[in-house]
Amino acid sequence: MKILIPLDGSEFSESVLKPAAELVQSTGAEVHLLQVVKPSEGTVNWGQHYNVEPHATSEGFLAGVGPGDMGGIAVESKSQADERNRQNALDYLEHIIHEFFPQGGTKAAVTSENAAKEISSYASQEKVNMIAMASHGRTGLARRVMGSVAGQLLHSHVAPIYMVHPDGLK
Repeated sequence: MKILIPLDGSEFSESVLKPAAELVQSTGAEVHLLQVVKPSEGTVNWGQHYNVEPHATSEGFLAGVGPGDMGGIAVESKSQADERNRQNALDYLEHIIHEFFPQGGTKAAVTSENAAKEISSYASQEKVNMIAMASHGRTGLARRVMGSVAGQLLHSHVAPIYMVHPDGLK
């Protein structure tokens, strides 16, 4: 049996971990953790502030007194920022595995705007038997306005979904 647990790094999404860990322990299931990371627009880490114009380089931009002068700070390209964010997600998932799943597990992080699509695609590709996740349990207008990854996954019919509604968390 394979159980997929999608997480976004929030306390809310992590509320599924304790019940999922108990389910995994009682069934001997294989754990898959997935985080869908939103694409970056690139970031600037200015460190010290210089009141100068940035200079283009092959890897992004450099802010400083001149193209070869010391003191400039490199700016990440979009692909560098996406890779950094993806690696941070993998590090986070590794921490979750160590904390909740001592038997180990598989972790994956993908960059996408559409979390439901990526979760569904991963579940299908890996042939998971169940998706365990937290849900706000919203209905009606609130669900339509805010969207619902859980609702989209329910309608995808890719796997049964074990939903946890964390009381006290918003």
